[in-house]
Amino acid sequence: MIIEEEKEYSSKEKVCDMKSYVQQHVTKALEGVNNGEVSTLVPVQRSCPDQPPQATAMARVGKIDEKLEDSRTKRKRKSVDRLTLDQQVSKKQSEALPGTGVSLRNIPNVSYKLSKVTGKNETVEALHLLMYRRKGTAQSRKKHVLDFSGLSFTEDDTKKEIESRMNTLNKMNLSLIHDLLDVLDIKRGQGDKQAKIELILSFLKKPKQLSEISLEQRDVARREKAKRKRSIQEKKKSAKRNSKRAQDTKKKATTGQVMCDESTEDQTDIIPLNRIKDEIHTMLEAMTNEEFTTVTTKMIMTKLSMVFQCDMRPRKTEVKEIAKAYAQDRLS
Repeated sequence: MIIEEEKEYSSKEKVCDMKSYVQQHVTKALEGVNNGEVSTLVPVQRSCPDQPPQATAMARVGKIDEKLEDSRTKRKRKSVDRLTLDQQVSKKQSEALPGTGVSLRNIPNVSYKLSKVTGKNETVEALHLLMYRRKGTAQSRKKHVLDFSGLSFTEDDTKKEIESRMNTLNKMNLSLIHDLLDVLDIKRGQGDKQAKIELILSFLKKPKQLSEISLEQRDVARREKAKRKRSIQEKKKSAKRNSKRAQDTKKKATTGQVMCDESTEDQTDIIPLNRIKDEIHTMLEAMTNEEFTTVTTKMIMTKLSMVFQCDMRPRKTEVKEIAKAYAQDRLS
């Protein structure tokens, strides 16, 4: 049995194909040995001339395995180059430089105005830039501004630093300049932009308290005054509401009384005149002569109202005529 020529394997073929290839050749070689076809195998140099044919076939298989192993190309692993910084960049910290003036936190009006804003405020950011030549972080910006006590330079850098801050202020719009003046408790005045910039720089060189009036106390007094004014207005509104409510109640009561009077008048008109006359005669006949001489129309009206359970005033004229006619007949 002749063994087929070996196929050349490239590094891209899978390992499973290599194994199947080797197993196939080994199986064919062993079959040839068992069938006596060892002469068809490619001769292999034997270390011992008395090697059996089976050993020769195994040597051939081993050679094939070595060749296959050599044909494999393994991927070379590349080493990882990690980025390392030889020198770490040191962050500049905005520390309050010692100045010759008063720190802003010790100036009541400035401290009070800064307490109303945060480090993200545009005015605070502009102040930090003027004081330390950098914007700083929002978390520490306000603290460093409050710690500022004046500009401090060497003699050689004074002119350069002042010009730098002057240029920064010139780039700002007039609205921001006014905000800086207000925060630093500096009066705006009537001058132009350049004059206001000079006021800001003069203050930053040596901060100090410029006003004796406490803005915090003034605002507290204003709030209390506004509170008292609201309280007075509420009292007036409450009194007005109560007065209107009382008027409405009185109006309703009057309306109800009028309605009651109208209903009473209607009920009185229903009573027949003969019945009224009979009640008057019965009432007067039961009186003695002395009681009869002292009786009045009002007394008769009251008793009639009790008998008929309604107001008899609308029938007063009729009651008076009936009583007068009875009195003339009785006395004659």
